[in-house]
Parts: sequence; structure tokens; C-alpha cells
Amino acid sequence: MKKILACASIALMLLCVLGCSKKKEKRIAPSESEFSQGSGSSQDEEEIINWTNEQGVIGVLFGYGFNDKVFYDQAIERISSVYGLDKDGGLVYPVLYPDDLKSKISNLYSHLKDVDLRGLILLGAPDGTHLQLAKFMDADGGRTFPVFSFFPQDDVLGQECTCDFVLEYERNAQEQVDSTEVEHKIDTDAEEIAFKAVRYMALLNGPLPMNDQLRDHIQNIVGDKQIKRYVDHDTGIQSMNHYVLEQK
Repeated sequence: MKKILACASIALMLLCVLGCSKKKEKRIAPSESEFSQGSGSSQDEEEIINWTNEQGVIGVLFGYGFNDKVFYDQAIERISSVYGLDKDGGLVYPVLYPDDLKSKISNLYSHLKDVDLRGLILLGAPDGTHLQLAKFMDADGGRTFPVFSFFPQDDVLGQECTCDFVLEYERNAQEQVDSTEVEHKIDTDAEEIAFKAVRYMALLNGPLPMNDQLRDHIQNIVGDKQIKRYVDHDTGIQSMNHYVLEQK
């Protein structure tokens, strides 16, 4: 059974790579001079507050674990103070699940298909999100914008195949049982990561290339937190674009 799962995983990832290779979009990642690895809110004042939606918006989906009113309000206040919201001519287009999607993640594609997206950030993507992302990949011209997924509850292989990268916390055996503690820790760190992800994505021109430099891009976003590749516990296979934040 493990051999079958391993072969299936490899086959699925090959399909992802082949599908992406057919696209001829320009892919540019931020240079060191364009993106600061510094952490903390002190970086906020250094941002140039002139972001607009003239060249598209960055969608931010607030899913499971991140749709709490307190967290959502705080995150939106911080992000909008620098980048602005689309409704006010700014850069960020927030999507609150389930409220903005009529309680169904299956409405995500229809909700966003007419939005001029320059990028999409997923926080706590609900089950079935990857099916909606696949619709963007199947559309004329394919998906031309980056998708960053943080701490998803969606199918892992589906997320890996439809996102530039997936990032979550590394969990030990005890944390697998006590999920409440892990979710609280995620909420504490997610606002900072989401803020940096918006900054990083705003400087991109298309999806991130899936190569050896992908880890460096993710490391730039998370700052001083250490990351490593996700390894499937059953097959021992390392994912190409799935990373975990190391536990201290």
C-alpha cells in the first residue's frame, strides 16, 4: 500500500510540474533590495503607502482558524493601514469565509473569477479549496498569479498541486492530539506572516518558479522562523513545495 501511495504522489506532482511548464508567463521574485527580512511591526512605518488596485488586487482568504472576528479585524486594520483595501482603491481584497461565500467554499471561484487578481493568499483554506483553485488553472491562459497557502485544512496533495507553496506548522505526536494549542499558536503568528506575504506578493510578476530557490522565497516571508520541507510520514517522500515551520 505504501508503494502505491508513493507512486500516486509522484505521479500527481509530475502532472503539476508538466501543467505549469506549459505556461509561458514571466516569473519574477523580489530581490534583496526590494524585500526586507526584518520582523516586527516597526517595519510598517517604513512601507511606502502608495499601493493601489490599478494593476490588480491581492486576495486574502480568511478560512478556518483565521475567521475569528478579533483576529480578522486586527489583521485587516494592520494590512489596510499600509496597503489599503480594494473598496477604497487599495491593494487588498479580503474574503471572509464563510460569510462572503454564502457558507460554501465552492463559491470561491465564482466570487473571484471577475476580480483582477495579482495574487491570492490563503489562511486556513477549508476542505475543497484546491478544487476551486484548479478552475483558475483550467481557465483560458491558466493561472497567471501566485497563490500562497498557510496552515490549510484542505487536502494536502490538492493544495500542493494548485498553490505555489503550502506552509504549516510541524507537529509532534502530542500536538496531533491537542489541536487547540496548535491552533492558538498559529493565530498568534499568522498576522505577521500574512502581512509579510502581502508585501512579498505585491512585488511579484506571476507565480513563483518551482525550483531550488523556492525555499529562500518562503524563508524571506517568515523571517527568522526556520522552515524545512514536509516529509510524508507514510512514504518518506519530500514534497517539492510543501514546507513546515520547525518547532523549537
